[in-house]
Amino acid sequence: MSADDVAFLVRSPHRGAVLAALAETPADRSTLRERVGASRVTIGRITTDLEERGWVERRGNEYAVTNAGEAVAGAFERFLDTVETTRRLEPLLEYLPVGAFGFDLAALGDAEVVRPTPTDPGRHLSRLRELFETSSEVLMVVHAVAPRVVASAYEAAMAGGHHTHGVFTPAVTAAIRANPEVRRKVRAMLERGTMDIYERPSVPYQIATFDETAIVSADDETGVPRGIVVSESPVVREWVAEEFDRLRADATALSAEAFRVPDGADGADTAPGP
Repeated sequence: MSADDVAFLVRSPHRGAVLAALAETPADRSTLRERVGASRVTIGRITTDLEERGWVERRGNEYAVTNAGEAVAGAFERFLDTVETTRRLEPLLEYLPVGAFGFDLAALGDAEVVRPTPTDPGRHLSRLRELFETSSEVLMVVHAVAPRVVASAYEAAMAGGHHTHGVFTPAVTAAIRANPEVRRKVRAMLERGTMDIYERPSVPYQIATFDETAIVSADDETGVPRGIVVSESPVVREWVAEEFDRLRADATALSAEAFRVPDGADGADTAPGP
């Protein structure tokens, strides 16, 4: 579909609707008037224009799309979906790793956009906590982790039936070691077999899955999340899971011992427990 085709369809509020209606099923002009809500004159003019472009053809008293018309109708529908998705994601779009997406942006059409607000700066973290509470398996790739997120994973693990798999950067593992309470919880999960940690030098973005739900973090140039996008799309979820596997493949697995403080060191661990 060319730029001229797009311009032709968007210049009239009814052209795309008529083409879409005929892509579903052939119809005469009277039926098209009812389905599209346009006048007799408008329907007549549009069907003539569509015929001239080779997108529809007459079949007796009815009009039907040609193969070219069916292709254009599908492309235009995807174009409209992408435009609508772009508008919905606009507050976070410049921070999302769109260039890396292995799916069309329209797949995020029904995604939930969660942003911090002045009155609720941890809103996105609260949403993650909700997902931890209701999921049984989490895959996550992160370059930063908040104690609240670790606490959510820990509580879910202690409740039973929950496992977290994480690909972390050295900055994350260092932050875990530096916080005695976070370190204790991470060690407990590793020892109980409810968490796996893999370390790699860097990660290109922050993503996660919570069972069938996918998360993409919208991080600014300093790596600070400006919000998250929460999607139930199987296509988005599949991309996140594949990226997790790819990034984990060359990462180093860490055991509970990696988070043990040497005896006599300040803040040395006590025996782990709930």
